[in-house]
Amino acid sequence: MGEKLLSVTSIVPAPVALQVIQPRVESRNLFMKELSQLSYSFGDEKDPRSDTLQLLECYMTEYVKDLLFKAQSRSNRRGQPKLEISDIMHYLKDHPKQYHRIKMLQKQRTDAKVLDDYKSYYDDEPGRKKRKI
Repeated sequence: MGEKLLSVTSIVPAPVALQVIQPRVESRNLFMKELSQLSYSFGDEKDPRSDTLQLLECYMTEYVKDLLFKAQSRSNRRGQPKLEISDIMHYLKDHPKQYHRIKMLQKQRTDAKVLDDYKSYYDDEPGRKKRKI
């Protein structure tokens, strides 16, 4: 019961994988802080190894680039020059967690816009004192 649990970042070094997939220079270390916090929240060490974080960042950026490339090609096939959220949602329909997370974020964005409109309506009315909502 008193055994120390080891995390993946403390056991498995990732230099071989980093030699195969190297992130571009401009995208290197952009999300290190966030990935470190995410890995800690999922039960990893407080300060994971930097090469593991680089590998995670590489996987993440490749996944996002691949998803956006597929969505853009779908948009082009439909004759639309701009990428729309429906194109991205089309590829996320097989991943229920991601799909519902985006739906929730869209709803929050819409609610925030409605709240901003409500605030601006009552704050900009002439002859009325501005009040905090």
